[in-house]
Amino acid sequence: MKIQSKVFYKSFFISLLIFALVAGIIISSLYMDSVAVEPTKRESNILLGLSHSGKLISLMVMNCNPQNNSISFLPIPDNTILENGEILQDQYSTVRINKLRVAVEGLIGTRINRFIIFSTEALSSITNEVGKFEYLIPYKFVYENYEHSGPSYMNGELSLAMFTYSGYDMTKVSISEIASSYLYSFLLKHANPTSATKISDAINSADIKKMIQTNMSDNEVIQYCNFLANYSNLSQKNIGIEGTSHLTSSKLYFTPNRYNLDKNIFK
Repeated sequence: MKIQSKVFYKSFFISLLIFALVAGIIISSLYMDSVAVEPTKRESNILLGLSHSGKLISLMVMNCNPQNNSISFLPIPDNTILENGEILQDQYSTVRINKLRVAVEGLIGTRINRFIIFSTEALSSITNEVGKFEYLIPYKFVYENYEHSGPSYMNGELSLAMFTYSGYDMTKVSISEIASSYLYSFLLKHANPTSATKISDAINSADIKKMIQTNMSDNEVIQYCNFLANYSNLSQKNIGIEGTSHLTSSKLYFTPNRYNLDKNIFK
């Protein structure tokens, strides 16, 4: 009787151990699948930001969908007011980005898979590494005692000056608008097989990495650049958040119509 009892308990514990092991593998597999990103194979959303002196000055969500051969851009207006009255861009922290990510996910009704926040210095360095490109400067600014506006060839120094210029009238100027048009012009020139490696090498370089905050691996950066290398053949779409703009004496604010979408804005 004791032998049978020992055999029973031994079998029970072995079964329990096997069950726990299998359950662990299944849970781990599901977790890895939920966090895995394959930019050239599966749809994903990137939170793309630009910061200066530790403050977020521009924000966009980029939807990459290799299955539909498409890319969608969702610029987020400057000074977006959240439901609690706080400013979305002020939720950014160089230590933790979770608060900002969760707020953006509510506005777009879907998950943010990856984020990458470039400092203005990183953007300047990447522009110099990859090469100049033609850009229509939307708001005039002064750099080296010269007023810049209209068609220009952007290098890193001029780009840095444009994004950090302190003389803008912020009741009329949108930094997010500047950043969006800058990105479109950059991609139009450099999102091709020839430049894709230059872009990923620049982003993954040790010096520029210090000026970027991201949860992308080096390999994911390469894959996203490979996806963008086909930019001219991708279906491109611009999407906006519905809401109302409010002008004060010093700034332009934006209030979204909804804060917790129950539908993916990209669908």
